[in-house]
Formats: sequence, structure tokens, C-alpha cells
Amino acid sequence: MNLGNKPVSIIYPGCSFLTDPPKEDAPLYIPKNPFLFSIGLIQKRKNFHVIIPLLKDNNYEYIIAGIDSFDYKDTIIAEAEKHGVLDRITFTGAIAEGQKTWYYKHCSAFMFPSFAEGFGLPVVEAMYYGKPVFISKETSLPEVGGKAAYYFDSFDETAMRQVFLRVCKITSQQILKKNKTTSV
Repeated sequence: MNLGNKPVSIIYPGCSFLTDPPKEDAPLYIPKNPFLFSIGLIQKRKNFHVIIPLLKDNNYEYIIAGIDSFDYKDTIIAEAEKHGVLDRITFTGAIAEGQKTWYYKHCSAFMFPSFAEGFGLPVVEAMYYGKPVFISKETSLPEVGGKAAYYFDSFDETAMRQVFLRVCKITSQQILKKNKTTSV
């Protein structure tokens, strides 16, 4: 890329809390079951509704944190009603840093199927807490997730379910193996 004589500066993206993590504060809503977590503005480009079918045939709850002043919330609710899982969807609204930390630390997986992101800071935050991160292959997300994330190649329900169940199986096997070695 030839910029001629224009000055170039590099801005390194990152998380300031990686060196000073925020204190964990219990949120107002604490799930009773294992849960999937998403955070961001509740708007169409975040694509949260495509996660809903992944709740079928299990007991996962789905926590969505973020400002929900957009019509898109109705799409998510309609999808949850269609699949009979509305009782396992919780919209928290905006949350404080400590509450966000609690959700990251305690979730089973972080879900970020967005199809329009400038960077995707929540992906970095979830990875910091060692959570499985499921993201789309759209825009900047593959650069952020690299080899550490699990990717939805499409938003087809069957394809997404295959990725999700494969990772859940791997994660369950790792937990069993870890428990076996620590109990000996």
C-alpha cells in the first residue's frame, strides 16, 4: 500500500482491564442453569436471534446484556417463542463492569454472531476469562478471534448446531478429564 508522504501511526487495540481486571459484582439476575452470554446493543447487526435454536434440547439459558431500545428485541422474542424457549431468555439491559465480569466468569460460552463489527471487544474480554467463544466469520471478528474462537460458517440452524454441539462435547470431555486427574 503506497501512502506517499502521509504519516502513518498504529493504534493497537486491546483491553485496559487485562492488567487490572474489574471487581466481580453479582448481577441482578443470576441464572439457575448453565448459560450462554452475549453483550452489545440489541440491534439487528448483532444477529443474536440466530443463537436461540441452540437452546433446544438442553437446559441452557441465554443472557443478553445491552441497551435494548431497538425494535430488534421483538425479533429475538419471536424466535424464542417459535422454539419454545422464551422462559430461558433474559435481557438485562445495560450492566456495570463488575456485573459484566460476573457474566463472563460464570457463562458456559460467549456468543457473538454479529455480521457487522468494527472490532469486537467483547470477544477479547470473553477470551480473557477463558470461555469458549462462538463468533461469525464476518467483518473483523476472525482477526479478533484468530485460532482461539469457534466459527459459525453460516447462520443456518443445523450448521450452527453442529459447531456448538461439537465444542460442547470437547469441553465436557476436557472437564471430565481434568476432574479425573485432580481427584486421583
